[in-house]
Amino acid sequence: MRKVAEREGWKFLRQRGDHMVFEKPGNPQNLAIPDKRELGEGLLRNLLRTMDLSADEFLRLAKKWRHTRPGRSSRARHSVHGRADASLSGREV
Repeated sequence: MRKVAEREGWKFLRQRGDHMVFEKPGNPQNLAIPDKRELGEGLLRNLLRTMDLSADEFLRLAKKWRHTRPGRSSRARHSVHGRADASLSGREV
């Protein structure tokens, strides 16, 4: 989630506990992303809404990032975001 946010122009501000806080010029709202491997569907939808991304855009950016990371096996690449892929496919944010 962090890499997608950064790719979309969000800049890391600070981290307090397990939450990373980002800002984006022109957006009055900060983005707080929990530093967890998996996020619940409701939280993921809320984050995407704040980032002004559709589920399809997020999946496209996440897959693009996954396939450009060196040294990862295909099995590891697919397990990292498997939950997000399954919960968002075919649904509108």
